[in-house]
Amino acid sequence: MENKITNKQVVIVLCCLVAIAGVGVSNCGGIFTMPICNDLKFLQSQFALTGTLSSFVTAFCTLRSPKFLNKFGVRKTMLLAALLNGGSYIVKSFLNSIWQFALIGIVSGVGYSLFCITIIFVIINSYYQEKSGVASSIVMCFSGLSGAVFSPILAFIIEKTSWQTAMIVCGAIAITLCIPIIVVGDRLVIVNSTSDKKIEKDNKLDKDKKKYFILMCICFALAHFPVVFGQYLSSFGQSIGMSPTKASLLLSLAMAGNVVSKLIDGYLSDKIGVMPANILMYVINTLACIIYILVQSDGLLIINSLFFGFIYAITGMGMSLVVKHVFSLKMYPSIYPVVSLCGTGAYAVWSVLIGYMYDLTGTYNIPIIISIICGIFMIVINYYVYKSLEK
Repeated sequence: MENKITNKQVVIVLCCLVAIAGVGVSNCGGIFTMPICNDLKFLQSQFALTGTLSSFVTAFCTLRSPKFLNKFGVRKTMLLAALLNGGSYIVKSFLNSIWQFALIGIVSGVGYSLFCITIIFVIINSYYQEKSGVASSIVMCFSGLSGAVFSPILAFIIEKTSWQTAMIVCGAIAITLCIPIIVVGDRLVIVNSTSDKKIEKDNKLDKDKKKYFILMCICFALAHFPVVFGQYLSSFGQSIGMSPTKASLLLSLAMAGNVVSKLIDGYLSDKIGVMPANILMYVINTLACIIYILVQSDGLLIINSLFFGFIYAITGMGMSLVVKHVFSLKMYPSIYPVVSLCGTGAYAVWSVLIGYMYDLTGTYNIPIIISIICGIFMIVINYYVYKSLEK
């Protein structure tokens, strides 16, 4: 019988590699849109739908991924994930029609669901059952940083060779980084919350927990509105008169806020509690949205984007910590995938709506105002849950 891995630092390294292979590589997907559409004569709206389809497949498959992990173990789960997700990048380099991209997007979505954030957090929570904030923040920061590193490299490859070559490189990265956890996977100690029938019975939600569950689903859906608006920051900057170079800095600073906020949120979650830390992230993001409306200085708006990026701490890891805090570690694998599904579904809807809002009005004021309203609701919801849990 293989010796189980007890070194938490080793677990963090393995999770960082998986996060880079999955989330980090996936974050680079946007750089392929224009080259593929120009080369294959696709409409960007058509190509975007293939990504939306893949996201929905991931969301629904994520509901079953913890049970798949419990049944087949880490090694087999990660092997299948690497082959489906990493292999799909390689296969895409040979495609030439939109229906083919849609079909392989489904395959990619299934693979991504097997090593996306839910699975990563199941592994982390199994080793950090009490104070998991810092550990989670380190892992998710690596996924963000890797995306920032890979994007210019892949863009260079596309410019010098082709998007097909860059796609093969993505697949090779995704598969290679999964090799360590595939090799030692079954030596990891995973808290099993689904195989024990008694536990399943005990984990049924009481009245208060059902209320918190609904509120968390609503909150996570609302949190994705400013996240989607973040994709339009460069366009927002240009719409108010910034040069393309200056406008691109809005997104760059928001991505910096993405990394910084995860570290802060993780540290504060362990020090002052998960709920107060997350409420602070919501407050900072909401204030940043208000500043987008009130301030006209380009320099201040660029700096403000750093604080706008604090919303990514919530969608990247904050909500995961809240679910674990409110519903316990045992219930986490069954609760978080459903909450995540609400966020993913909302993300797809908001992506379409914000585009239409701009097309109809010619400005991004309405999406910003809605982001502020969402922020206020999220602050109220989290404060209510925080005070209810204190009673």
